[in-house]
Amino acid sequence: MDKAARRFAEGILLVHGVILALVVAIVWIASRDIYNRTREEALKQAATRQELLAAQTARGIESFYQSILSNLDLLRGSGDGIEEAPTNETPLTGNKSRMFAPLLWKQLEDRVSHLFIVDKGTGNFHMIGGTESPLSTQQICEQAREWLKTVEHATVSPQMKFPTTGGVTLVCVPVTEKSRRLIVAAVPARQIEQRFFRELNWDKYTGATLVDGTLETIASTNRFLADSTLEDLDNPELRQLARHYVTAGKKASKVLDDPVTIDGASLGPNLVTAEPVTVGDQRWSLLIASQLAETDEVVSAMFRRTLYWAIFVIVAMTTILVSTAVQLVRSRVRLERMRHDMLNRELTQARQIQLAWLPEQTAVQSLDLAALNEPANHISGDFYNWFGLPDGRVVVVIGDVTGHGMSAAFLMATTQMLVRSTMSRLGDPGKCLEDVNRQLCQQIFNGQFVTMLLLVLDIENGTVDVATAGHPPPLWGEGESFTQMPVPPQLVMGIEPDVSYPTERFTLPSGASMLLYTDGASDAIAPDGERFMVEGLQKAFYGRFATAQSIIDAVVDAVDQFRGERDLPDDVTLVAIQLQTSSVKVAREPAIPVRNV
Repeated sequence: MDKAARRFAEGILLVHGVILALVVAIVWIASRDIYNRTREEALKQAATRQELLAAQTARGIESFYQSILSNLDLLRGSGDGIEEAPTNETPLTGNKSRMFAPLLWKQLEDRVSHLFIVDKGTGNFHMIGGTESPLSTQQICEQAREWLKTVEHATVSPQMKFPTTGGVTLVCVPVTEKSRRLIVAAVPARQIEQRFFRELNWDKYTGATLVDGTLETIASTNRFLADSTLEDLDNPELRQLARHYVTAGKKASKVLDDPVTIDGASLGPNLVTAEPVTVGDQRWSLLIASQLAETDEVVSAMFRRTLYWAIFVIVAMTTILVSTAVQLVRSRVRLERMRHDMLNRELTQARQIQLAWLPEQTAVQSLDLAALNEPANHISGDFYNWFGLPDGRVVVVIGDVTGHGMSAAFLMATTQMLVRSTMSRLGDPGKCLEDVNRQLCQQIFNGQFVTMLLLVLDIENGTVDVATAGHPPPLWGEGESFTQMPVPPQLVMGIEPDVSYPTERFTLPSGASMLLYTDGASDAIAPDGERFMVEGLQKAFYGRFATAQSIIDAVVDAVDQFRGERDLPDDVTLVAIQLQTSSVKVAREPAIPVRNV
């Protein structure tokens, strides 16, 4: 498949790919819109349910503490005997107090762990009910001493932490308005957890946390949060949410789409609801967090049927588009293959005709000639030739036509014909170039031009006449090193009709070697981008050579090794001339091989 077929196939695939991409995009956008709308509605319903649950739980906690305050008020109003300052051993005095205190404990024992009367000034207390193990009343009074001194009315203390039992809050009621004695009930955090959070904890997707205004945890279904504060969370978004809603005492719900990480455990996306809780003069907040996995499972189940139909539509469109594209590409490939075969046959015939123009034999005494013509494409724009003149001299010509392909080949053939006919008539290389240039300028070749080097070898007198039209001078030498022949550069042919091309004459030493070349050899590019240059040719064309063909082989090996896998940037043509040290007549030597691609 040539470039045209590949471009056609790429265009068809691109168009069909764009159509398929648009179909997939539309189906995907529609599917995602359905999914997002369904999920948004499901989240609204989940938030409504969770807000209702949070409100009910918060009111329950408020009622729980309010009932304890109400019961303590009953003991305060029970009459005499409480006003006396208690000691750790002094019992209650007064008949009503002694009778009512056990009944009150009976009502509170399933809600509080300790019930006692304390003197906030001295710290002396009288135990009414409760167990002293694992937490004693003495420990409670010592830790709460400073806070107890500030109590002036019925209130609830901030959370107090104890190593053995965890968090405890104190519900306090002054015996009288100005009394130093307080009736105190200790409420452990586990009571909140058991009464209000247990049912929430049964749901693997839902958890609850009760915190005070400083983000200190009072009770939580999460063991990590039960022993820390929300400031210890390693999730910045959840921490910021807690500060915003808890500190301000607001009620709200927020969806956290990013997974929530607590104590190194990822809980997935969550829906968090904050509900303020008022207990006495304390402002707490209840946080209920439920994972969205259950909601997403329900939404995904509803969305799955839509997705199946979307996949069906995409597969159907893909099948139709692929089938159409394959048929179009196959038809175009068959057409391009036929055109390609026809073009190859024409190029092969053209190349054969071009090779027929190249010299096949030589009958020159004491002169060994070899040549190489390697086109960058099928048809070369370079040319070379040699032929004898009636006076016994030998003409060697090499040239380069700009461009590649058929147009360059036609101009090359025209130039070769003109050189051969003109040189046989004039005999001087400079005058020959002038006449050929005038004829080329009269033709129309779409801005193409020709570079040419023309040599006339007089073996009998040991001289060479050289004329050049913008072509690089040959390399020559008779020993280990070779230099460029000092021929002044001239204007290329086919540009200006009235150009003078002087002839330069040089003496040929016995056994001298010469290399004529086109710029395709010196412009060869290495994988790293470096050019071979004339210096590379001089290094390759080094030493003594027995034959002209050995010169060609040495240069070709050097160029191929230098460029590696890179293609030739231009046609490469080489002509090697090796003078023999002794005069040997050669009659109709075999054809000189021409290397082609």
